[in-house]
Order: sequence, then C-alpha cells, then structure tokens
Amino acid sequence: MDRTTLIDFILFFPGFLFSLSFHESAHGLIASRLGDNTAKRLGRVTLNPIPHMDPIGTLLLPILGFFWGGVLIGWGVPVPVDYRNLKNFKKDGLMIALAGPVSNLILAVILAVIIHGLAFLNPGWLNPHVSYNGFTLLGALIKIFYLNLALTFFNLIPIHPLDGGKVLYGLLPHPFADRFDLFLSRYGFMLLLLLFITGIYRILVWYPVSTLAGWLL
Repeated sequence: MDRTTLIDFILFFPGFLFSLSFHESAHGLIASRLGDNTAKRLGRVTLNPIPHMDPIGTLLLPILGFFWGGVLIGWGVPVPVDYRNLKNFKKDGLMIALAGPVSNLILAVILAVIIHGLAFLNPGWLNPHVSYNGFTLLGALIKIFYLNLALTFFNLIPIHPLDGGKVLYGLLPHPFADRFDLFLSRYGFMLLLLLFITGIYRILVWYPVSTLAGWLL
C-alpha cells in the first residue's frame, strides 16, 4: 500500500461513514415524524456512525473495495421500525424506506455544488482526463459524490432487504403487494446475489449513476 492511497482513504472514509449515517438517520427521522419513535428511542436518529455500523457492510467490504478495487458499496445496521405505530403502514412504510435513498441523492447534489465551487477556482479540475486518485480534497469529494449516487440507486433496487423492496411493496396494490413481499422475503438475498454474479447490478446502478453524474458535474 503506498502513502498516497492511504491518505486518499483517510480523506474518503469519514465521508463514507457520514453518508451511511445520514441515510440511516433519515429512515429514523421520517419514522418518528410518522408516529414511530422506535429508532429515535434507540438512538438511531444520529449522525454518529457508531450506532449504525455493520461489521461487514460498514467496515470489511468498503475497506476491501477501496484498497483492492472491488465494488465500493456498503450498508449500515437497518433502522428498526414498528409498523404498528404507523397510521397507514403501507403508505408510511414507503415514505420511511424512500427517505434513505433520497437522503443520499440530496447529499450528492450538495457535493456537486461544492465541487463546482472548488472547480470554479481552477476549471481544469473538472477535466474528465484529470486523475483524482492522488492526495486532493477534490478527489475525495468526487469519490463521496459518486458513492452517494451509488447508494441512491443501489438501495432503490426493488429487492428485499434493500429499501427498494419496501418502496415497491408500498406502490403495489393488494394482494400483489403481499405476494411480492412473501416471495422476496424468501428469495430476495439470492436474487440480489444473482444480480452481482451476472453483472446486471452494474446496469441497474452504474448506468443511472453515470448518467446523473454527467448532468450534475
């Protein structure tokens, strides 16, 4: 491991933790607004990354992905929601699930504004042929920008246990929603694994990421 890569990681990883914490806190905040204070009571409506950390999704896989060039994605411990406290568990559940991906999209837009502000100081910084792998704050911001777009579209894949599964459940009419939920509760993880193995994951995530990134940057 060279010194430049290590410094790049030190600049990037706090932003990664903040992005996941922002995502999970958004779930808990919206749940609280809609009548369920479970997450708030358990201290999950916070930007402190420790309560949200998953050993594999927050530490192991992101670190391996960063240093060994794998898929740079991650997740936190799911925010608990007691749907019995919601007035309309189907509609409100959709809003709670959607809050996570939307929060990452908001972060990506904010980061794009900051990146353009920095690039205004030196227009060459946004040249697509410039490498951002070195020791630069701008490079770290760009990586975190792409990460938040990836988290947005990854979590919108309509498969449990991702947020997109709950979003689609909220959109589907009965009894299709219940049948869908039962099927994906059994086979969702296998379907998600199949997406990675076949490469369909890249079509569902990286195509919209690259398209939106082109508009924002």
